[in-house]
Amino acid sequence: MHSGIVQYELEGSKRLRQLSNFGPNSPAMNPKKAALVGFFALIAVAAISRIVPHWPNFTAVGATCLLVGAKFKRKSLALLVPMIAVLLSDLLLNNTVYSQYYEGFTILTTGVAWIIGGFMMTAIAGQLIIGRSSKPGSVRLVLAALVGSVVFFLLSNFGIWLGSPMFPQTAEGLATCYVAGLPFVLSSFAGNLVFLAVLLPAYEWYERRYLLGQASVA
Repeated sequence: MHSGIVQYELEGSKRLRQLSNFGPNSPAMNPKKAALVGFFALIAVAAISRIVPHWPNFTAVGATCLLVGAKFKRKSLALLVPMIAVLLSDLLLNNTVYSQYYEGFTILTTGVAWIIGGFMMTAIAGQLIIGRSSKPGSVRLVLAALVGSVVFFLLSNFGIWLGSPMFPQTAEGLATCYVAGLPFVLSSFAGNLVFLAVLLPAYEWYERRYLLGQASVA
């Protein structure tokens, strides 16, 4: 009877140690698995920030792009993050919140290629401005946030103007489209700054905690 109780307590202690060891050396969370979790978590953060109520263009997508551009070793995966986040969130938004603007089930938003392209260029800005410094200071972060918002503004608004019945397909029409979109640049810039200030240190902690430098995924 006594030996059975001791054995039960030993097994319970072993399980507790296994749970508390859910870290870098745990088989359940090795660097490769942790990198995959981080990859999908960033996609989820970016997508959800577009779905929940928010100020126009004040989302985590731009900041996420800057982060993955700076941190991911495999740049192809960095470019996949905005693509998947935008496509998934558009799929939900187009068939719920904005369903009155479409006929039937809608997968792709008009001009979505320009939107995704703008975010991909934002990721490249993150690589060039933040990723080239081991300890980027506030100047680099602010510059990256600004460049990302401007690049996204230029590409996405060009996509809005191209073929749009709202704006003449002339240089003057393009200029009018850009002027109409200017109020959204500040909101995009603010979103990049705020979310980057939160996501970058959080990811750097996660990166150290789970030794992502050893992973071949991110």
